[in-house]
Amino acid sequence: MQSGYEIIWSNRAKIDLDQRIQWLIENRSEKQLRNFVHALDKRINLILINPNLFPVSNKRSGIHKSVMKYHITLFYKVDGHKVQILTLYDARQNPMKGIF
Repeated sequence: MQSGYEIIWSNRAKIDLDQRIQWLIENRSEKQLRNFVHALDKRINLILINPNLFPVSNKRSGIHKSVMKYHITLFYKVDGHKVQILTLYDARQNPMKGIF
C-alpha cells in the first residue's frame, strides 16, 4: 500500500539498528531476531500510514516516540512527506544517553 510518505534513516538510527541486530545474533535465537525485524517493519508501516499516530516526545517538540516491545523506543520526525527515523533507543541503555 502506498502511503505517500518516504522513510529516511539517520546515520545514528542505522548504527542503532545494526547494533541491535548484532546483539540479537550474539545473544538470542534466530526466531527472536526475525520477530524483532517483523515487529519493526510493522511499526514503520503504521508510521507510514499515519505519521502522527504516536505521541510527541515531552522533551523535544516535533519528535514522535513509538514504544515497542523488546525495550526499544523508536524516535522519528515528520517533515512534509518524509519520515526520518532518528534513533532506536534501547531502554536498558544509560538513561543519560537518551536525547529525546
